[in-house]
Amino acid sequence: MAKTSAVEKNKRRERLSTLHAAKRAALKGIIMDRSLPVEERFEATLKLAQLPRNGAKNRVRLRCELTGRPRGNYRKFKLSRNMLRELGYKLEDRLIMVCHDTPEFIYTFCGAIKIGAVPIPVNTMMQSSDYEYFLNNSRAKGLVIHEDLWEQLEPARERFAFLEHVIVIYESANKVLEGTLSYHQLIQRAAKELTAAPTNKDDAAFWLFSSGSTGEPKGVIHLQHDMEYALNTYAKQVLEMNEHDRCLSASKLYFAYGLGGGMYFPLGSGASTVLIKERPLPETMFQAIE
Repeated sequence: MAKTSAVEKNKRRERLSTLHAAKRAALKGIIMDRSLPVEERFEATLKLAQLPRNGAKNRVRLRCELTGRPRGNYRKFKLSRNMLRELGYKLEDRLIMVCHDTPEFIYTFCGAIKIGAVPIPVNTMMQSSDYEYFLNNSRAKGLVIHEDLWEQLEPARERFAFLEHVIVIYESANKVLEGTLSYHQLIQRAAKELTAAPTNKDDAAFWLFSSGSTGEPKGVIHLQHDMEYALNTYAKQVLEMNEHDRCLSASKLYFAYGLGGGMYFPLGSGASTVLIKERPLPETMFQAIE
């Protein structure tokens, strides 16, 4: 893991870069403008040289925001992505996600797909018997779950036939209950380098369970190309989403609509997403909008 000093140094450079960004851009504009007198351009060059070196954008390094590592990170998420691979997950190993709408949801979902594993996000408001069905029906090897949700589910663990790992997103970085693994501690120990799994467009990428209105819920398999098609044909062509947009989805990420509108539509378009951990009650959503 990187030294704390390296992480803090990078943060100072980010602040310095933001502080001097407008002035630096204005001076560069003068320097590059060949219609201006040479004396004026030269003076701008001297002023640019006087600005702090660490205020230059290229002095800021992409680092994992949890571990400080400078390699093996998702550029958009700034998070290390090797946690699952180091636990032995491989192509088409399935992973149930009982996660609130938080950054950890996105890290886990994208990281699993990157190594060829198959994430399966499920509703966070179900009963223990429902989770037992999801885990046993999918034969999931792992479970990633928020601490408050695991407290409700833990008594039923004996009934999860194929489960090997329970990875809990604890509120405290130092807390680890017996029989579980700490999500954030695993992230901190993850390796720096990662080679993506050799998947193709027709391999399974993730599952979403149906609502079960016509019987037991069914695991609907989505392929590696599905998100790309939806992003390019709907988000970009119909919604015309771009880097200036900000998205807030009332539908949670474990629903297909929320997964698109709250995650891969905005991130795939360069837009921003607003994540609401709580239930999307009217007052909660109006407060987030304001």
